[in-house]
Amino acid sequence: MFLLVRLSFLWYTIITLNNKTNSMPILGEKDKSESASRRNIGLIAMAVAVIVGLSIYLAWPGGLSYRPLGQQQPSRPDIRSLPPVEQQKRVAEIIKEGDIKECGAVRGIIIGGSDYYEVCRNNIAMNSASETLDVSLCDQVIDGQTGSIEDCKTEVTVKKLQQQNDIKVCDNAPLDFLQSCRALYWTNQALGIKDVRLCDNISDQKMKRGCRDHFFVEQLILDPQEVKCSQLSKDLQSDCAIFALAVTSSNKGEQYCGMLETQKLSQACFDKAANIIR
Repeated sequence: MFLLVRLSFLWYTIITLNNKTNSMPILGEKDKSESASRRNIGLIAMAVAVIVGLSIYLAWPGGLSYRPLGQQQPSRPDIRSLPPVEQQKRVAEIIKEGDIKECGAVRGIIIGGSDYYEVCRNNIAMNSASETLDVSLCDQVIDGQTGSIEDCKTEVTVKKLQQQNDIKVCDNAPLDFLQSCRALYWTNQALGIKDVRLCDNISDQKMKRGCRDHFFVEQLILDPQEVKCSQLSKDLQSDCAIFALAVTSSNKGEQYCGMLETQKLSQACFDKAANIIR
């Protein structure tokens, strides 16, 4: 700022001298020529000085953003010098900001047996992959206590399948999850349009049976009279009969519900029994 003031003053001096020179008494032709020549040389020299000075100022570190030393922002202390609680807070801040490169600052920090470099990278990578539905971002995950590349890709694939409802999403699923992904797609389709025959598109017999059981359990909860318990797998037929009895009983409904082993049927049973009692 001080240099700009000096430059402004210098420029003002140039203009003033020029005006004074123009207002001097009339000289002879020779004198006028010499005077004009000297004046032009002086003006050029001053202009060059202004330009050079301004160039130096702009090229100086900090340039126009220069601040007095007393106003410089304090540097953050090295995270390794902080107590564990403060280190965890800093890692949480880095994760929230989402820049995976910043995790390098916590490399080598172990708290409670957990590698916080791994914690930092895996959280950011998994969050980014989940938000963008980009499974390739899962490759940044470090296989360890806090996650794995395959788990990340499976989670992102399931979320993407639910949102896009397109079986082609499964083409990018991990190999170990490929069949399950396609089975999940056809199960969702069967439930969506209420057609159990869509489960037949699943090649794996166990997964196909799981699709059918899921379909009939959902139908049983909606309307017990529309489902024959023989349509379910043998290990679910007993629960099917108990559920049907519980939701039609006016005095022992909750007692029957306590006998159910299938968690989804048990929860739905208690909800329906409570409504019957009320």
